[in-house]
Amino acid sequence: MSEQIKPKSRNDRAWEALFEKYDILSHIESHGKFIISASQIKEYREPRLMAKFDHIINLPHIFAKNQIAILPVSRGDYMLSRFKAYQPFEGKNKSITRICLPANLQSLNANHIPSEAIAINCALASGMLADFLEEEVLYATVSGRMGSGRFDFYIQNSLTKAPMTVSVNNSQIEIDAAFEGAYSLSLLEAKRDLSEDFLVRQLYYPYRAWKDRVSKKVRPVFLVYSNGIFSLYEYEFQDPDSYNSLVLLKHKNYSIDDTKITLSDLQPPYENGFYAGCANDCRDYAEGGPLQGWEYEHICAALIHNQRVDKLDVWINRVIFHTASIFVIFSIGMIFIRKKITAISCSKK
Repeated sequence: MSEQIKPKSRNDRAWEALFEKYDILSHIESHGKFIISASQIKEYREPRLMAKFDHIINLPHIFAKNQIAILPVSRGDYMLSRFKAYQPFEGKNKSITRICLPANLQSLNANHIPSEAIAINCALASGMLADFLEEEVLYATVSGRMGSGRFDFYIQNSLTKAPMTVSVNNSQIEIDAAFEGAYSLSLLEAKRDLSEDFLVRQLYYPYRAWKDRVSKKVRPVFLVYSNGIFSLYEYEFQDPDSYNSLVLLKHKNYSIDDTKITLSDLQPPYENGFYAGCANDCRDYAEGGPLQGWEYEHICAALIHNQRVDKLDVWINRVIFHTASIFVIFSIGMIFIRKKITAISCSKK
């Protein structure tokens, strides 16, 4: 059976046309690099779609085949060369630290995190970032798009392993979030998908842009949110002038426990047949009929909102002497206690 060939994307076709038109491979072989402008790229497709590849797997076919990567060097120019632009994720920590959002927050939902921005907000509000960064107080500062300033750096050739020099002049960078504490400025890059690797530029360019602007330590941090788990990675560039000198300092996983009690947590047992069967067995011995739906909902709502159960005195006798009803009350109470204990334990951290 012949191997199925992956169909070429629009990026694949556009880059192949550019490589042919400007004889890019020959320039790289002769000079070690090729500088291409945004206007040249735009002859075939928008540069914003053609020059951002967050993972090796996203590279166009002609890049991957020739071990070529692309880096921005100014507002309108990019360098193509055989350099080591990506780094594999290497965190081996499998343990998970469980934390909670503040009980009074209503606009953040740990079960609904649709974007990197919301993931960052949850990480801050839950105290996750303060714990990971070991800063008691964090202030959200810079974020968004900005200029990189001027700097030079060395990057490793992916074939020869020899260093080559790259000069950056006010390239556009984007910082997802920055948090300043008493001792450091942490620059966050956030993703909502798991991958084997990441583009070092997303950490290195912001790091170089801010390293000399503040006297505090600048800490590059990667946040990955996937399947309910927040994975935080702190890196350090051991040589600020070397793109490939980053090492992983710390990796930690977190999850946010949902401590809010909702009606969905308190589904009536009779919906699964348990209550109905128990009620039938007890019907001859109970003074009244089974606990009615409105009565069950009434108890649930009261517990959720920490309110007194109205009319409790009216039907407490039939409830406590009805075996099935006792099981229902017990189940509700156990859910209530479990979530309250979790919330209290979170608040003490």
